[in-house]
Amino acid sequence: MAGTRHAKVVVALAVLARFLIYAQRMVVAPFFYRLMDRFDAGYLEMGALLTLFFVGYAVSQLPAGLAADRFQARNVIIWGLGLLGLGSLVFIYSTTLTWALVGRFIMGVASALCYTPGMKLVASNTGKEQRGAAIGLVQSAVGLSLLCTQMLFPILVNQVSLNHLFLSLTLLSPALMLAFWIVKPESESGAASADPSRMTAVEARSPCPQPAVTPSRPGLRIEFIALLVVAFLGLLAANGIQGWLPSFINKPLGFGESGAGMVMGVMLTMHTLSSYFSGRLSDQLGKRVIVINAGASIIVLSLLALMLHPQGWVIYPVVAVLGLGMGGAIAPVVVLASELYGTRKAGFVIGAMNTAGQAASAVGGLLFGFLLDTTGAFWIIWAVAAAALVVRILATSSLPEDGSSMPVTKGTRAL
Repeated sequence: MAGTRHAKVVVALAVLARFLIYAQRMVVAPFFYRLMDRFDAGYLEMGALLTLFFVGYAVSQLPAGLAADRFQARNVIIWGLGLLGLGSLVFIYSTTLTWALVGRFIMGVASALCYTPGMKLVASNTGKEQRGAAIGLVQSAVGLSLLCTQMLFPILVNQVSLNHLFLSLTLLSPALMLAFWIVKPESESGAASADPSRMTAVEARSPCPQPAVTPSRPGLRIEFIALLVVAFLGLLAANGIQGWLPSFINKPLGFGESGAGMVMGVMLTMHTLSSYFSGRLSDQLGKRVIVINAGASIIVLSLLALMLHPQGWVIYPVVAVLGLGMGGAIAPVVVLASELYGTRKAGFVIGAMNTAGQAASAVGGLLFGFLLDTTGAFWIIWAVAAAALVVRILATSSLPEDGSSMPVTKGTRAL
């Protein structure tokens, strides 16, 4: 990725932070059956372990976004990393399901304090021609984190205790806190707006100088609502896939924990590569919407294949295509939002989108757990996820590719 050395350092730190918070988010999913035995619980309670994380994540998104807009994003991230380590310790050493849920909630709150300010930091330190690749690189950390937690950890769990695997992630928090404390970003707001390459189309052509004060907040206009719908439905589907696919491969398909880890590794390798290259592709095409919808369409086809209960080697190409689609459907969304509303408002807009997305994840954790407890049928999860993505494609299609079709008010973007 082209750019200044400092910008590359900022992106690298954002990648590491994204890796950690997503690894902590989904680390429980491959071990639902072990945790069910530990806490004498069922699918619904396992869904609650996901849901409480997502609830904490959702309620903290807007405060995290506003804090990133008003204060230094770097400082917000440092506090978030410290809180993430604390919540992780509460979860690891909990002796009851109640304390485990408390720990997961704290981890969700902390992750929001890392994610939204991190996206703001990346958007502020990269030019428009590099932003898709940069955010795609950050989003590729999702695939790397899932490779770690959903492929490597299930393979290692027979040699290393589950708590020690969890602790290996906890120890990354203080290391990253130190790294963010040492590195001072060149820009978090002002420099990004002063550089024409870092402005949206509307900001660049506006005859009025951009105000140095905190920007106005997005109102309930159609594009903003569409972004919230895209985020909500996308995360509902992603939660169903990432949260329950390891368990589906483990027992219903009969691969066991280690075998499920190997199958998930194929999907997540494709996810990781696709996240980065889909961002680059959207930069080269100058089109975000078409890449997002192509990825979502690929996921829908893959989910239909999962509903057929593929056996043996057939699962490998199915999950490979699924990973390809997931990378394409996710990475360019943040870029599109930041270009529609500008880096000055990116913290609030991305925070609002993540609030909607994590609300969907919270609903999905309990919904999918309930459906499995009552029916035992995984195909219902794939059907719900596919339906959500079809509606998401329609919502994404309503969005402009940049701010050029959206009105401008004095001194700032119309919201």
